[in-house]
This record gives sequence, C-alpha cells and structure tokens, in this order.
Amino acid sequence: MRIKNIKDADLKLLEFKDYYIAEPNKYKGKWNELFKNNNPIHLEIGMGKGKFLKESAVLNPNINYIGIEKSNTVLLKAARMISKTKLENIYLLSVDANNLLDYFASLEVSKIYLNFSDPWPKERHAKRRLTAPHFLRQYLDILVNEGVLELKTDNENLFNYSLSTLSKTNFIIKKQSTDFDSKINDSVETEYEQKFKEENKNIYYIKAVKMTTKKRMKLYEDLTNLNGPSGDEGLVKEYLLEEYKKETDEILRDGLGSVFGVKRGKKDEPVIMIAGHMDEVGGMVTRLQENGFIKFINIGGVVPHVWVSQNVVIETTKGKVKGVVASVPPHMGANGEIKVENLFIDVGAESKKDLEKWGIKPGDFLTFENDYYITKNKNRIVSKAWDNRFGTGMALEVFRELKNISHPNTVICGATVQEEVGLRGAKTSSQMVEPDLFIALDVSPVGDATPGPGDAFGKLNGGFLIRFYDPRNIMNPKMLEYVEGLAKKHKIDYQFFLSMGGTDAAIAQYAGSGCFSITIGLPGRYIHSNTSMIDVRDVEAVKAIVLEIIKDFSKERLLELKK
Repeated sequence: MRIKNIKDADLKLLEFKDYYIAEPNKYKGKWNELFKNNNPIHLEIGMGKGKFLKESAVLNPNINYIGIEKSNTVLLKAARMISKTKLENIYLLSVDANNLLDYFASLEVSKIYLNFSDPWPKERHAKRRLTAPHFLRQYLDILVNEGVLELKTDNENLFNYSLSTLSKTNFIIKKQSTDFDSKINDSVETEYEQKFKEENKNIYYIKAVKMTTKKRMKLYEDLTNLNGPSGDEGLVKEYLLEEYKKETDEILRDGLGSVFGVKRGKKDEPVIMIAGHMDEVGGMVTRLQENGFIKFINIGGVVPHVWVSQNVVIETTKGKVKGVVASVPPHMGANGEIKVENLFIDVGAESKKDLEKWGIKPGDFLTFENDYYITKNKNRIVSKAWDNRFGTGMALEVFRELKNISHPNTVICGATVQEEVGLRGAKTSSQMVEPDLFIALDVSPVGDATPGPGDAFGKLNGGFLIRFYDPRNIMNPKMLEYVEGLAKKHKIDYQFFLSMGGTDAAIAQYAGSGCFSITIGLPGRYIHSNTSMIDVRDVEAVKAIVLEIIKDFSKERLLELKK
C-alpha cells in the first residue's frame, strides 16, 4: 500500500535530533564515537516504520543499531515512534543504500538486516534488488570479518536470486529456510512478517557470513609462498596443473611451460584468453667464491638497493638454502651507488667447498624469502610475488566461476611463463590460441605511496586499473569505452592507469592477424621487491569486471567493436 507523503517530512525529521542524523557522512568510521561505546553496530537497510529496529534495540542494549530508509515520510513515522522510548543505542539515517560507502567505513558494521526488501520482480530491475552483486560488494566492504547478513522475504524469487548471488561472492551461507518463524528462532518479527504469517504465506530466510580475509585469500597465499622466478616456474606450474585438472579435461600447454584450462563455448563465438604470468622477479647464482660467498645477477627488474640485507632462498638440486644479501655497515665506510655486481650472498659457508657440498652451483635460481601477512587493516596483504601470482590466481578463480554464469564464448584461462624477461610465454601461447580478446591480469605499481610531484596514477582501494596506455600497447578507444561502460553499468570501482612498463598484452596483440588485447590491473605498492602490498577490495573489483566482460562478450559485440 502506498503511503501518503507527509509535507516537509525532511524538515520535521530535524526535530528528532536525538535519533535522526542529518549529515551521516560526518560519522563515517566514527559511529562508535557517536554512540560513546565500542559495542558492535547492526544496520537495517530499508527499516520501514522501525518496529524491528526499536524492539531489537530494547532487547539488546549492548548492540548499537542504525536504520536507513529512503523515504523521509516513513522515516519520520519511525522517528516519532522511537523518540518515545528514550533508547540510547539507535540512530536513523535518510540515505540510499547505493551509497553505503559514503557513510560507513570498511569493517565498521557487524551485522546487516534486509527485512522484506522490495523484490523488484521484473528481470530488467534485478540490479535494484538489495542482494544484487554491487550491493553485496558494499556489504562485504563495511562488514567485519565473519560479519553477518540476514535476509527475510515473502518472495520466493528474491530468495532464490539471493542464494545465487551470495554463493558467487565471499559470503558463506550458514542457514536457509523456506518456512522461517522468528519466534522459534529467537528473532524479532517485523510488521510485514506478522502480516504475511496471518495470510499463511511462507517466510524465506538466509543467514550468510562474510569470509575472513585469510580464508578468502588462501589461494593467493599458497601461490605467493611458492618460489618461481622467470625460467624456474616449475612449482607454480605443477600447482596450476593440479587445480585446472579439477575443472576441465582440456588443458593447453605451450613449449615454454605456460598452462591453460579450456571451457568450450558455442561454435563461431569468440575466443577469450585470460592470463596472468607465473614468474616473479629474482636472481641467479653466477659464481662461488673461495671465501664462501656467492655472486649473483638479477632475473627481471630489481633495483639494486632492494637486495641489500634481504633474506633469500636458493633452489638447489639438494634442496633450499637460505642466506642473506650482504651489506656494508656505515662503520666500514659504506657509501656511493649500489650495484648488483658488488653484492654477494652469505649463506654461512666458510669456504667454496661448503657451498659445493650443499649443492649450490652457478645457474641456481634464487628468490626473496616470503613473509606473507594480513595487515591490521584486514583488507591489505603484504607478500612477495604479488606480481604476478595475483594474475595467476585470478585467472584460476575466473575459470572456476564459468560454470555459474551464462555466456556463449570459449574461455581459456591460465598463466604464462617468463613475462619478466621478455613476455616470452605470452608470445608462444597467444600464437597457439589466436584469441579474439586477450586479457592480461597483472599487478601495476600505483602512486599513492610514492613521494614526488603527485602525478602518478592509481591507489589502493580505488578499484581495478584500466591501462589505457603503455609504450607497447595502446588500448583501443572502443575497447576502453566498452570496459569503462561495463564498470559503470555494474557499479564496479575502476581507475585509469598509464604505465611506462609493459604486460603480456603487448605481445598477445600480434596473435594471428591481430586481436584486441587489454590489461586489467590490480593496484600494488612496492612491486619488484622483496615485498609488496595489495588491497582485497581491488581484487574483488578485478574479478567482477572480468566476469562481466565474459558475460557480455559475443560475436555481435566483437563485430561492433571492430567497426
């Protein structure tokens, strides 16, 4: 039933300053300061007249409740009712759920309630449903690890839709019911719930829990902990082969070691190739010295000062040997430019014979020793080799999702080798496949932590990177417009990125008679070093846009882009 609007409801709400927050953006990240305690925050989206919120606040004085409602008329009715209670653990906001990130900080909310939201039954309105993917991405951002999302509805289609969208995100569905009774389950009944029960309608219920960062990123922890500099990617290759064989019977491998899984689409529809690269920067042993020290060279681009005092792992035929890259302390006159040829590795040997006994020899590969950890922020993770175990892992994630989405394309996902030393695996594998669209997934160095004039591109938690230019691959203008348009349509955060380096996309564009070749980037700090930092929210943005490209792409879209 349509509610008659109350004239000047927005102004009348200001009379209830003890409960109504007129400028909620001022309290982003500071809601506990407003409540004057550190109790968990529960958020009801689309709170209606406030019965559920008020009764919950009465029953749970040690929980802080915030209700949001778009309609000022409905919110005014709730404010009038709640003001009579003298509750101190409840606030009301007149905001649109599309803009939650303007009002709540990351990891600020413990629980979200969606009680009898508008089901928007027409398919063309699906993106307005409060469990549409772009809403779920916001919930995952503001919820704490293992935070809860609860949904109640009388609409079976919304229930089924929500189960589907939740299952494709980083929520774990803990409970679902097609005949839920709040009283039996120690939950507060809403007005709609009482009404629908009187009409003998079923109440549908979902309880979903946000994955912890550690669980969500376990694939990437496994991959970054593997050692695999350019030319020695064997451990990574073995891992990927095992995982892709779980998803498909069709595996492609080039002569250099690149590995791909294949999911065939309809005949005459496009071939999409999606690739990270297995290799990381590292080094190689060049000479064993009589005094037991080891000389080495770079594999890939590592600035010499990055090596100094770092722990490294040398891979030998007899196993791993750990050491440290020696540095000269200031007491001994260290000064001047650092060059790799002046550095050496100390593994604790007393002579060259010790090194030989331990299996160390020229040609052995070495990498930085890893220290993978989740920061206090909980959204940011530090590790070696994000460039490019991220792209390697994301290609696998996307491949696993293909069974859950509808599209006509043949999709080939995997990882190349030797990108850091000349895009070698991309050259052989793309020529083998000859795709219509090649998507390189890679980590790019962003400027938010770089001192200087402030003209660098990108930041953590800014969304995926659209690499519109690098010296070897200028993004096709129509493809740029296409990717940006999809991001806007599906409310996926993105940022433009210019780079003076290259990715596998640079060489893949020459496949066959030429193909569309783009880079979808993940923002990263401090890449090509012993450790770098990424943000999980950007990981989600990359995954979201790649899946939307696959779903939207077709023979017709390809022809349209080629015009």
